[in-house]
Amino acid sequence: MWLLEKTIEKSVQHRMFVLIGVLAFAALGIFSLRFVTFDAFPDLTNVQVQVVTASPGMASEETELLVTLPIERELSGVPGVTELRSLSRTGISSIAVVFEDGTDLWHARQLVKERLDGARDAIPEAAGQPELGPPATGLGEVFQFTVSSDRHTKYELDRIFKRDIQPRLLAVDGIVEVNAWGGGEPQLHVRLDPYKLAAHDVSVGEVQAAIRSSLGLTAGGAIIGGPEQVLVRALANPATPDELGAIAVPTEDDEVYLRDIATIEDAGALTVGLGSADAEGEALFAVAQLLSGADALSVVDEIRERIEEVEQILPEGVEIGVVYDRKKLVGNTLSTVTKSLIEGGVLVILVLLLMLGDIRAGLLVASVIPLSMLGAFLGLNALGYTGNLMSLGAIDFGLIVDGTIVVVESIVALHLGKQLTEKQRRQAMVEQAQTVAGPVLFAVGILILVYIPILTMWGVEGKLFRPMALTVLLALSTALVLSYTYVPAASSLIIEPKGEHKTWLADKLSRLYEPVLDHAMSKPLVPVLAAVGAFGASAVLAINMGIEFVPQLQEGDIVVQTARVPSISPDKALEEATRIEKIIGEFPEVERVASRTGAPGLATDPMGLEESDILVKLAPRDEWVTAQTQQGLVNAISKRLETEAPGAALTFTQPIEMRFNEMLEGITSDVGVKVFGPDLDTLIDISEQIAATLEEVPGAADVTPPAIEGVPNLEVDLDAAKLARYGLVAEDVMDVVAGIQRGTSVGTVRRGQFRDAIVVKLDYRNDFPLTDLPITLPQGGSIPLGEVADVREVTSPAIIEREANSRRFIVQANVRGRDLGGFVQEAQEKVGALDLPDGYWVEWSGKYEQLRAAASRTAVSVPIVLFLILGVLYVAFRSWRIALLIFLNVPVAASGGIIILWLRDLPISMSAIVGLIALFGIAVMNGIVLLSRTRELHKETGDAHQAAHKSAEERFRPVLMTAFVAGIGFLPMALQTGVGAEVQRPLATVVIGGLVTSTLLTLVVVPTLYARLIKRSGREQQTE
Repeated sequence: MWLLEKTIEKSVQHRMFVLIGVLAFAALGIFSLRFVTFDAFPDLTNVQVQVVTASPGMASEETELLVTLPIERELSGVPGVTELRSLSRTGISSIAVVFEDGTDLWHARQLVKERLDGARDAIPEAAGQPELGPPATGLGEVFQFTVSSDRHTKYELDRIFKRDIQPRLLAVDGIVEVNAWGGGEPQLHVRLDPYKLAAHDVSVGEVQAAIRSSLGLTAGGAIIGGPEQVLVRALANPATPDELGAIAVPTEDDEVYLRDIATIEDAGALTVGLGSADAEGEALFAVAQLLSGADALSVVDEIRERIEEVEQILPEGVEIGVVYDRKKLVGNTLSTVTKSLIEGGVLVILVLLLMLGDIRAGLLVASVIPLSMLGAFLGLNALGYTGNLMSLGAIDFGLIVDGTIVVVESIVALHLGKQLTEKQRRQAMVEQAQTVAGPVLFAVGILILVYIPILTMWGVEGKLFRPMALTVLLALSTALVLSYTYVPAASSLIIEPKGEHKTWLADKLSRLYEPVLDHAMSKPLVPVLAAVGAFGASAVLAINMGIEFVPQLQEGDIVVQTARVPSISPDKALEEATRIEKIIGEFPEVERVASRTGAPGLATDPMGLEESDILVKLAPRDEWVTAQTQQGLVNAISKRLETEAPGAALTFTQPIEMRFNEMLEGITSDVGVKVFGPDLDTLIDISEQIAATLEEVPGAADVTPPAIEGVPNLEVDLDAAKLARYGLVAEDVMDVVAGIQRGTSVGTVRRGQFRDAIVVKLDYRNDFPLTDLPITLPQGGSIPLGEVADVREVTSPAIIEREANSRRFIVQANVRGRDLGGFVQEAQEKVGALDLPDGYWVEWSGKYEQLRAAASRTAVSVPIVLFLILGVLYVAFRSWRIALLIFLNVPVAASGGIIILWLRDLPISMSAIVGLIALFGIAVMNGIVLLSRTRELHKETGDAHQAAHKSAEERFRPVLMTAFVAGIGFLPMALQTGVGAEVQRPLATVVIGGLVTSTLLTLVVVPTLYARLIKRSGREQQTE
């Protein structure tokens, strides 16, 4: 302790230099605030690289075989990969490559890109080429908006978006992608009538050849005439439907014009996604994605500025409507945090003033609060952490200044006894501060110690709570340094010791305390039994309380995910989405509602047309009338949709929550039951059984089986022998079949600044047999398709998912009105009773898996924390009896935390457990402050009873103050109802409840037991 004592002494001697240094530190901290980035929540997603391949027209099984499996094989050996999961559906392959936490994202992308170069050779050219998804995270979708117009077609909107809006937003520093649902690249479509083709004996190939021969641009050089020259070019550019319709297609007898056998129109490229908004029909839905690590607030501000600029140049009638703006959530979250911190800080300062009875002393302690937070901000900025709900929202100013309180209180309580010179007065204050230097170091050291295991957490709970622990550690460390430097220096200038002076509040509390202490020390069995009873009651309550991972963060907006039959048409999908938008939009709490159906242009969100994400932008909470809570509103919306829009499976979630769940495990619900095995039909049967079983478990909601209904396909099976007989090759027929859905691009025409494709398609109708489709022969003439192929109707799976090199299906469910742990325990018993075939197995995932993993890790880390606390206590006191006596605060503090959770009807969660860990440090700190003085008096007097009684009276005020300010600092968080308060509430509640019981133990039971267990002063000295 020599170094600490010297530090205090030198700080007082050179107090002006110390104060100047503190001012410089404050200035540096304030300057660093400019560089701290803010977001609503910490980023919980893993290090992930997405590989997307667009394979238009390919069924899910073909996509899996020809695209997904070759890429999976190449990526299986990438260093650092912990998980590889994939999704194959009609026209899309999406693979998520998950790396170990801590892997540099750009390095991971480079590793994947190198392997993709090898995979491309194994993928057929017609199956598309894989590309990497944007380097974004679960917090990436920061701005979502619609582009709509009642004067423009969706294809014109697509052009306006790509010409005027998308480039400007991509130019924003921090935006990595601007993706869109709906629209479609403008094209000229030539829709051939099969009947007219047959009537004129014209094949698809002849039409394509005629169009190609009618397009072109050639340079004729230059004609020189005198001093000038004129450039010559020839241009064939039929850019309108009428011009294109005038192209002649030669036939055996004569020729036929294109307009006679086809419908020619301005249309757009085939898209796999749709957008709509406010029940007003189709609109383009766009999402701006944030670069990983960029500052959401500044980026959204710049996006807003760019949108305002773009709106000035948009064609008349085109409107941009904001659906989701991350700044709103960040603002609401920071408002919650700021409100809690300000209210907590004010309450802490008031308590300090009331308990210390010295305005200058109270303000000195209070000044350590902003200085400590500036130190925390400096550290967060240096380490690259953002300011968010968790890094800032669980800070207790009372906890931060507990050590400072002890130092200042000891100086205020100093009794000088005689008139001293200024130098003697300062020396007395130094010596007084030095007497508590050791206890403060050990007490704050234990506070720091209990937070260190939180830094070792990994997985989702680590990303959630590490920022909080780091902020507390940085603030505590800063406050500890200030307690040995700035506080003694400033005290020597502004504080006048007052001896045994007590404030009115402290005097009243002390008068109430003394008879309680006397009674407890005369009849020790009563307080001991009370403590044991409280612990026993809390143990019983804990066994029967619900368990959840973390409370659901209410983001302030909701998402309704819908799933329909996989064979749904685009028009029907749009109609269903619009109907749901209309119902939801009738709620007065809803400001806007917009849908994105299917996949965007870059299929980073590989949904099918049967799936929609319906974003619901909510009004401020004080304007709600249908319900007062978000869950109540969800229940009301769910009830109406089930009644008025049946036929769709509904899942309710939130924008960030949805993306986190999708990226973490590809699951968007609380519970996911993964079914693994080789055969799709068997997986379907097992999934249906599991879904029916989950429906029977109380608390189950939004039970969603996989999209198991097949997608109808017309399969054209070519006969190689028959093809050879007619002199055909497979490619001749494939081109014709490709024209049925996708069409075949035969060239481009220039229209303005763009070149638009001419696409030849078959206007196929169900009343025209596909077998009669004419196929051009090399020698002239044509034959029907049925002459060289068998055409039959089959079904293919809507989606095929894979994980760990095996196919899998997922049955998802949310939990409402019940704790997650209890629900899963009951569900596992019922699902476990199902008889699964050999080669098939089930795994549980979703939030439950996060809870299970966190619980298992906590079961290791918490005991380690407790043993470390006990070890430090022994080092501090060199007595196992005293160490164990102080350690009794831990279970008693825990009992208070559990009891108050039960009283507030809050389940045990990771937030509550982290609160308990913090509580252990505070409870032990007070025991150290008390018994360090008790041991000093015991050595002086040799009477354990007298020492215990006198030290309890002397340390009553500092112990009560440290507990009171720590508890009062958490009070606003415990009562807060704003955005993000759900995570703060259990943590703060546990600390407050535990402080009540642990403070009573420290002030009543600990002195009583000390007097009984330590009979003479030599006892503890013998252990040293």
